Amino acid sequence: MAADSQGTMRGTAMRLMIRERPISTKESLGMGIAARQSSSQRGCLAMKNPSSRRAKLVLFSSRPIVNPIAGQDEDDYAVYASYRPHLSGFFGTLKVVRLTDSRLLYPFEGADEIGPFPTQAAARAAAAQRGSDIVLGDLRTPEL
Repeated sequence: MAADSQGTMRGTAMRLMIRERPISTKESLGMGIAARQSSSQRGCLAMKNPSSRRAKLVLFSSRPIVNPIAGQDEDDYAVYASYRPHLSGFFGTLKVVRLTDSRLLYPFEGADEIGPFPTQAAARAAAAQRGSDIVLGDLRTPEL
């Protein structure tokens, strides 16, 4: 916040430049030309690195492409089993990742839901059981 000549506070977060008076619409349209002038000629301070809170679109991941590597034992897998509440009870949630190549094995497109169950513990136990079944199945016939 910056104080003007009367001592009142005015916000500068939404302005592109800090000036002695507010920027008019006509001036803001001509900012591209004014930004090329040095700040000493304009008598103002320009923002150097504006930050954005918008999500960044990643077209190509920075992670290198890894050839599929089959897991050797159950320690090569991460199983995340939990539950979520629903009107008809509790549904199990599950995520299974092969750690050797970071491949997501579950959930996959078209996977059915786990539940409903009357208790949280039953939903979590069913999700953990399905996770161990997926790990054993991938150990027998790896999905490469």
